[in-house]
Amino acid sequence: MPITFDNKDLSNALDEFAIDEEDYYILCEETTIYIVWCTKGKDALAHAHINDCVSIDIRGEWFYAEELPPGFEPDRWVCARYILATN
Repeated sequence: MPITFDNKDLSNALDEFAIDEEDYYILCEETTIYIVWCTKGKDALAHAHINDCVSIDIRGEWFYAEELPPGFEPDRWVCARYILATN
């Protein structure tokens, strides 16, 4: 089954996370499309705690807020990803 999204989905994500148009890329996996961007670690952590569709890259692995150890402190800058579309 194909996965689709439209410009409004992308625009909403850019607005929600205050991402500049030149500061992200689209990651397409088999069943999910993500928008990926780099941001301050504390901001990424806040986004992950507020939105269940946001995960944080930690040494090449993606973690959602509920998977992080208690008291986790992110690096100063991290990559975050948001589920833009899935099937």
